[in-house]
Amino acid sequence: MLIKGDIWDHFQNYNAICCTCNEITTQKYIPFEHNELVMGAGIALAFKKKFPDLPRIWGDRIIELEKRYGHKPLMIVTNPGILFKTEKRTNKSDWFAGKHPQLVYFKTKYHWKDPSPIELIEKSMAELCDNIEDRGWLKVLLPMPGVGLGGIPFDDVYSVLKPYLDDYKEIDIIVKD
Repeated sequence: MLIKGDIWDHFQNYNAICCTCNEITTQKYIPFEHNELVMGAGIALAFKKKFPDLPRIWGDRIIELEKRYGHKPLMIVTNPGILFKTEKRTNKSDWFAGKHPQLVYFKTKYHWKDPSPIELIEKSMAELCDNIEDRGWLKVLLPMPGVGLGGIPFDDVYSVLKPYLDDYKEIDIIVKD
């Protein structure tokens, strides 16, 4: 389903919220330094502002998975109930009872400077759908991937996502007003 508005007005109503990102990390090879995911614009920047530790956590995880498997992942799930605090959740039991949405890394670009390849968005969407049942998500919020800074026309992206949206009613796509 398509909904309009700001992601932060809706995110508490979901089991998972997706952050559309690239795969570039700062690649600091200095001992004891972290590799941060570059999250400098668009929805990625909004997530970085909301969850300041996220670039470091995801950057380290991307490098770890790349070393282990030889490629960078499409999706990484983070449990903000353990790693993050937001101003909307103050009841401690909410953090550990799984009531706070999980943050999902949804890759839309290889490099932040490049346009989004539609094939990558489709691969990321397929992987997201594969994880819905496995993780028991009833509702997933995804900002329209690749449309803003990714440079793909809305209709082109929507035509690729529509079959998934028809099969997975759990996914809501949010677009700005």
